[in-house]
Amino acid sequence: AEQDFAQIKKAASIFIECGVAIIAVTRGKKGCYIACSDEERFSSTKMLPTTWAGEDIAVDAAELPSTAEINSNGAGDAFTSGLLVAAMLRHTGVCMQYNSPTKDNEAYLDSDMNTSLDSLDGVSTGASSSPSKKVTPYSLYIRENYVALKAQCSDDKKVIFAKCNEMWEEESEETKQMYERKAKEEMASAQDEAPKVLPLTESPSTASIKSPKMSRNLNLANQPMNLETAAQFASLVAARHVDTSTRDCNHLNINTIREQSSVSMHGLEEI
Repeated sequence: AEQDFAQIKKAASIFIECGVAIIAVTRGKKGCYIACSDEERFSSTKMLPTTWAGEDIAVDAAELPSTAEINSNGAGDAFTSGLLVAAMLRHTGVCMQYNSPTKDNEAYLDSDMNTSLDSLDGVSTGASSSPSKKVTPYSLYIRENYVALKAQCSDDKKVIFAKCNEMWEEESEETKQMYERKAKEEMASAQDEAPKVLPLTESPSTASIKSPKMSRNLNLANQPMNLETAAQFASLVAARHVDTSTRDCNHLNINTIREQSSVSMHGLEEI
């Protein structure tokens, strides 16, 4: 294994000598290796973080649950896109500090944050659809056929929706009109059951939560990730892609991944 790694470093150095600014080698379960050229080469590509110049790093692969179903197709592309994003991200210099909340407020903030993160990751958190969300004949059709198709298509979402779309196209006009009526009835029912809008007041759970204090640290402004954090960020993006339970999400929460990648493999949080 050490001999293989030495060969990887040697091969990377050849690319560096040929003028490549950054060389990243993905190694599947063994993680990745990234090597960077010198400051002179970095100065010709303004987008690149100058703090990476002359650095190299080896990072372990991001851990996935033992029960995760893996599809490694496109893993390298996902890693590359994650590394490019990591290279472009910069600290705003804005720091926010909350006053210490009570235990009740902590629970409220945690639940509110979890809901926000879930929705950003493309995961629906509610058991039923929101009253403000439009119900269409096609969405009703998918809802009624999803469970049956889930078993038939081995829980492959792309296959399920493709099959459902094919079935919908073959349905008669009478059937489509029936779903149109059902969609209108459901929308009308949801509007009737929607809670009335009350005057805006502080709720008991949020009344004692103070607004965050904002300050600007000029030393942090425009600072990039360090190379180790960037490598871990890219690995986490790739992990989200190869895990079939998250690869088809509509959104990827960069803040969550940034936070997870800030803790180094040595157990020290990046400052």
